[in-house]
Amino acid sequence: MAITVSNITVDALPGMVRQYGEGLIIQDCDMNPHEAANVVNQTFAHGGILLERSEFQKVMVFQNDGRTNLLFPFFKVKLEMGKLVIWQFFTYQTCHSVFLTDYIRGKRSILGEKW
Repeated sequence: MAITVSNITVDALPGMVRQYGEGLIIQDCDMNPHEAANVVNQTFAHGGILLERSEFQKVMVFQNDGRTNLLFPFFKVKLEMGKLVIWQFFTYQTCHSVFLTDYIRGKRSILGEKW
């Protein structure tokens, strides 16, 4: 499946919640968005997070505080949410991933860091 990459602003994030409900943000990502999407799709498929051969089809790139961030909206993907939450918890230090709604609310991570 082809991956669509688009640029958005941080101000567009609340609209993404209204449109997609939720998503995963990988913060401070210096990887090409297409490559990052391929890695996420392969890793999540292998780990049983993506179900029924679904894949992330959209990636949105936005800048915030001088960092490039990638938003993977939960658009036409079937996810094993328990496994995704565990993945997010254990990879936060390396991937800096947060859920879209948490990012917007500026919630603190379980490590006490504010993003």
